[in-house]
Amino acid sequence: MLMKSGVLPVLVERLATSNSLQLLIPEAAWVLSNIAAGSIEHKQLIYYTEALPLLLHVLSLAPFDIREEVAYVLGNICVAPTEGDGKPNLIVEHLVSLVQKGCLSGFIDLVRSADTEAARLGLQFMELK
Repeated sequence: MLMKSGVLPVLVERLATSNSLQLLIPEAAWVLSNIAAGSIEHKQLIYYTEALPLLLHVLSLAPFDIREEVAYVLGNICVAPTEGDGKPNLIVEHLVSLVQKGCLSGFIDLVRSADTEAARLGLQFMELK
């Protein structure tokens, strides 16, 4: 249903914006982080589209507040919904791929920030195993 709605291509287009619509990038990332927090199918929709390279690019170059929101998206696509024990299950393929594509430096930058929420987010990603 999400793919049929056509919302994902619009959100990806917003991530790639370099003009006055740049104000929409954090909002697009926020919506993508909510989608990525959903089912495995939702995570795969983001992972297997042109959204992933854009997210990695934004994580490394965007202003801090946008990078933080993108970090939520990337973290969410690496963790499957929890089951009875409440402990998240990793989607190892996604995690390994993101690390191989160089996302760790973006998360390390978050850890080094003075923003405690961002630092926590960076640490949580690096603790995934």
